[in-house]
Order: sequence, then C-alpha cells, then structure tokens
Amino acid sequence: MARIETSPSDTAQPGACGCDHCSCNRPLDQQAGFDVRADFQRFRQKHDIFNRSVWDDTVRSERVRRFFESYYTDRAEFRKVDGFTHRDYALRNASWYIADFTADLLEQSHDRKEGFLDTYTLFRDGAEVRLEGVPPEQMSADVKRVGRYLGADLIGICAYDERWVYTHNYSRRDQQEKPMDLPDDLPYVVVIANQMDYDTIQTVPSALSGAATGQGYSKDIIAALSLAQYIRNLGYRAVASLNDTALSIPLAIQAGLGQYGRHGLLI
Repeated sequence: MARIETSPSDTAQPGACGCDHCSCNRPLDQQAGFDVRADFQRFRQKHDIFNRSVWDDTVRSERVRRFFESYYTDRAEFRKVDGFTHRDYALRNASWYIADFTADLLEQSHDRKEGFLDTYTLFRDGAEVRLEGVPPEQMSADVKRVGRYLGADLIGICAYDERWVYTHNYSRRDQQEKPMDLPDDLPYVVVIANQMDYDTIQTVPSALSGAATGQGYSKDIIAALSLAQYIRNLGYRAVASLNDTALSIPLAIQAGLGQYGRHGLLI
C-alpha cells in the first residue's frame, strides 16, 4: 500500500475543534468507524517492528539479523528444502530489487532510505504553470483513472489527517530520530493498493513467500512515483511514500478502500 500526499490548494484541513493538529474525534470519524480516545498519541516511526529490530532487545536477535541479510542473495543460507532453495531466494530477492534499489540509492550519501524510512525524492521538476479550471469532481476522477492506468489496483482519495502521520522519521544508520520532512499543509492524500499473489503468500514461512510481497511493493513504487509525477506535471505538489510516513490502514479506510478488520488489517 502506498500514499501520495498532494496539494491542489493551500488550505489545511482542521480538526473538529478548529485546530490544525488536534487528536480529538472529527466529523468523518463516525463514517470511517473510528473512535479516537482522549489519550490518543501519534505514532513514532522508531517504534515500528522493523526499526525495533535495530534497537529493541526484545525484538533484535541473531535470527532477525540473518533474516534481513538473506535479502542480499550472496548472504542467504540456501537449503535443500522447498521454499528455501537457491532458486527460491533468487526469485524472492529479484522481486524486491526495485524496492531495495530505491531504498539504498541515497542511504549512504544522504541518510535517506526512501520508501521505508523517508519519502521519495526521485522526481523531475513539474510544470511551473498550474492546470486551473478543472472541477474537483473531475480532477478526482482523473487522478483515479490515471492511477489505475499507471498500475494501482485500488485507489482512493481522502483529506490529509495528521493523526496518522508519524511524528518523527528514524535513522537506522545513526539510530536517532529525525524531523519528519513532509510538508504539513498538504490537504489531500491519494491512497493506492495492489494485489499480492495469494498462492505464493500461502507458502509462509518459506523464503519464497516473500516474492509476493516484494512484487507488491515493486508495483506500489511504480504506481506511486508515476502518479505523483503526473500530479506534479499538472503544476501541483505531490509527495510519494510507502512505509515511511504514516499509518496506511486508517488512511485507506478514510479513502474508501475498505473497512477495519478485527485482525488489525484492511478488509
């Protein structure tokens, strides 16, 4: 699942009480099925399970280290068991190549792991002149149609809601939090989702099962980057992201892509 924060106007969406950064319930929460408690706190990227594997001793282990290293095929431990053979790792790691390549591109030079810890910056300059005069309903329909054409299986649009945006980014290199670099005045979010191969996922916990998720991430990247570039080409701001910016599930629900399941996932 990926997101594109976009700005067809310069007006932020306030909370129910009129403030810009409120965690209280908002008018659309009932429609989405949300009940935001008074003690709600926004999430810090440092605390997602992948980053906890770097600094949290309750998660970090030698087994976890070997798991992540196996995504670099020359460090994988092949076995003569279906799902863990040389060919299985070769396919899984090939399916993740686009995601890993874009994530590693600026990691050493700029401490940016784009798509996993930081938003994407891999864009050309957009148009200097903004496309004007298009009714909002038509613009929304155009963005959805283009998004599907560029590879999104599902696509929806919702208001920007800072409650689901991480308070800070996290640097695995320095093991320090850093400011979130997402502009705070983008009023809309375009949420996309792509199907993953069910039969391949059913081979969990094999290495081969990761080929389905890798292919899904790769399709998300192509669709998100291309759609964000389209919006920028129209003269608007757009920021593409994957796991790096916000909680995807509440935004997907607000964008009309599904409902919240008791298992914590989108249905």
